[in-house]
Amino acid sequence: MKTVEELLTGIIPPLCTPLDENLDVDTESLSKLVEFQLSAGVNALFLLGSSGEATFLTDDQRDTVIDTAVRTVAGQVPVLAGVLDSATARVVEKARRAAALGADAIVAVGPTVATHPNEVARHFRLIAAAVDIPQVIYNIGQTRVDIPVVDELVADGSVTAIKDSTGDFTALRSLIAIARENPGFTVATGAELLVDAAFLMGSNGAVPGLANVDPHSYVRLADLCKRGQWDDARALQDGLVRLFDVQLTADPKTKGTSSSFRGGIKTALMIRGIIRTNATSQPHQRLSPDEVDAVAAVLSELGLR
Repeated sequence: MKTVEELLTGIIPPLCTPLDENLDVDTESLSKLVEFQLSAGVNALFLLGSSGEATFLTDDQRDTVIDTAVRTVAGQVPVLAGVLDSATARVVEKARRAAALGADAIVAVGPTVATHPNEVARHFRLIAAAVDIPQVIYNIGQTRVDIPVVDELVADGSVTAIKDSTGDFTALRSLIAIARENPGFTVATGAELLVDAAFLMGSNGAVPGLANVDPHSYVRLADLCKRGQWDDARALQDGLVRLFDVQLTADPKTKGTSSSFRGGIKTALMIRGIIRTNATSQPHQRLSPDEVDAVAAVLSELGLR
């Protein structure tokens, strides 16, 4: 079993899930995307998160994603598999499937209905008891897990790491404080535009969606932070702020933010020749030709074409 330090340290891209024109998992493109990430020197891979459209895929499609990635990685880096779902029993089922397919850790959100903190803690304990691989909390949106609950779960060993995508740096600082007091617990930020700041605060790793498109820059950014070269890190992070614009090209009058964000990343990868199509799961809408051209313009400006 991988140690937690290996699982959530450095740059851990949350991979998108390439789809073909029939909206089936494009395993050839997924393997190519994994190899692209490995060539950049990423520290681990996170499958089936928000960027991976996990909640839009069937269970069989999720299994295909995990199996394909694990086979392609072949033990070179840890593979974390999202087990996102609405109820504990369903998450437990997905966690067992992920473990059987060779994932090194599972990543779970809190329950999607309003629950008492005791029930949130129980949710994660039941998942932990169901598998013998580490559990990572995915802290995001309406399933946000309160700091006291995280502290409690760390204390009893139910979770070994957290990916914090709340955008709340006060909460992130509190989580980092928990990590300092518990050497077996690590913290990674999902704030892709604030990676340098998170590392300066003491975050162990980063899970930036934009690393799908430009993993080399994020790996370099992490290295600069590790070396304490903060001015250079800030300059590189500023460039990655411009890259974020690939996710903002969709017309908000016709498309939601989910279509814009996922479509922008997939379109950028398609333009770069990493995946074959920019198809997204239903009910998302694909970017229009003009929107694709806007993504291409950003990539050209940054020398990524």
